[in-house]
This record gives sequence, C-alpha cells and structure tokens, in this order.
Amino acid sequence: MQQQVDSGKCTLPMFFRLIKSGRRHLVFLEANLISQVTRNILLLFANDKNDEKWAVEACQIIANQVRILMSRTRGLELLSIMKADTYSNLLAIVDDYHYLHGGDDDFTPQEESIIGHLRGEICQLMESR
Repeated sequence: MQQQVDSGKCTLPMFFRLIKSGRRHLVFLEANLISQVTRNILLLFANDKNDEKWAVEACQIIANQVRILMSRTRGLELLSIMKADTYSNLLAIVDDYHYLHGGDDDFTPQEESIIGHLRGEICQLMESR
C-alpha cells in the first residue's frame, strides 16, 4: 500500500484503503469540506435567478473535482492542479461574485457569513491536499 501512495495512485479503492489506515481523517476531512462547500455555494446563489450561471459554474467545478478524486490517480490530480487548480478557481468565483455584486454594502449578513465560510472552507480544502 505504501508504494501506491508514494507513486501517486489514489483511486477509489485506494481511498478505501486510506480509510482503513491511519490516514482516514484526511479522506473524511476532504469529503466533509467538499460537502460543506457545495451546500454553501447553493445557499449563496439560491436567492436570485440572475445568479444561476454562477451556481452552475461553481457546481460544475465541484463535480469535476469529485470525478477526479473518484476516478483518477492522485498523480493525475496533481497534474490537473498545475494546469488549473480547482479550488483556486472556485475561490475566484466566490471572490468575483462578491466584488461584482457590490461587496459588503449589497449583501445581507447571511450572505456575508456564507462567503466568509466559503473562503475558509476552500482554503482548508487546499491545505488538506
């Protein structure tokens, strides 16, 4: 098992092995954070029909990341990160949305809270890799 981890292989069967090993907390952490980010993205963009394109783009990025995590090796995931970092792109969407919609002045306290949580959760996802 150690050789597979070192060579960059981390497919779904590998995730199950990691869960059984001492690194299960990393698998659970990443899965939990992706779930929280998805929920908060949907909450942020749920109030306005004009925000549908933002929600679709953000959810597609999340779906692509889940697909990569479940079907590719960790090595291929690292290559995709070098080309276009999924979590950085997601953070950019949240930041662009916040900036283009007037920043703090036009957002409700709930929306500001969601944006703050998203920024923190996405940063935690980046660190959990």
